[in-house]
Amino acid sequence: MSAPSRADIDWIGYGDKTPLAIARTQDADDVVHWLRSQRAKTCGELSSHATR
Repeated sequence: MSAPSRADIDWIGYGDKTPLAIARTQDADDVVHWLRSQRAKTCGELSSHATR
């Protein structure tokens, strides 16, 4: 039996946004804080890490 897979917290979905970006847009501060505690990133943060 394999370990359960985890959801991709930085998945870029609807509107080309990550869950963190969507939570910020909706002023969902509690969700933003939780996502940050899980090391979630915005598209801009992901692209800046990829170019390093």
